[in-house]
Amino acid sequence: MAARDPSQMVSAMDPSAGAVRGTVGLPTGEAARIRPIRADDAPRLQALFARLSPATRYRRFFSHRRALPAAAAARFAEVDARTRLAVVAERPTPAGPELVGVARCDVVDPRAPQTAGVAMVVEDRFQHAGLGRALLRALVAAARAQGVTRFEGDLLTENHPVLAFVRSAGFPVTLETRGSEIHFTAEIGAGTGTDGDAGR
Repeated sequence: MAARDPSQMVSAMDPSAGAVRGTVGLPTGEAARIRPIRADDAPRLQALFARLSPATRYRRFFSHRRALPAAAAARFAEVDARTRLAVVAERPTPAGPELVGVARCDVVDPRAPQTAGVAMVVEDRFQHAGLGRALLRALVAAARAQGVTRFEGDLLTENHPVLAFVRSAGFPVTLETRGSEIHFTAEIGAGTGTDGDAGR
């Protein structure tokens, strides 16, 4: 993070890093590949967004937007592998690789580099099959390697599946209701985590 000497830092998001490599089976019988996000994934992020159901879009972005602008997609795809990390799941298709899920975390305050905001989305047809769990596991490994020990985020109180996912991820979790939203804090530095089965 900001307090470290960059020359002494090995990026956990390097494509060769085992923490962010692997495969996970999909309900279709295919195997999705887990890997670090790349800048050229921006168009694939837009395509993924377009395939999400309106409900999933709203639960992830808290808005009813119908498309992900190119500028936003480019921003999401650009990471520094230290304070901004992201992993994706892709599956092969005749038209080329297709993203089916993404998980990311961002250190918001450089004065508190151990805490990062986290967000995740899985394409509807591949939910409840363990893909979210695999993405979270890879993201946690990469974040820990950069000194992050705490994830925090917000979700809608009505988003019961993700709330169950957060609770069963295997980390000490604190929940705080704030109107129509729930703010959660997960201590990812404690225990191995991601061992439960939330079905995502």
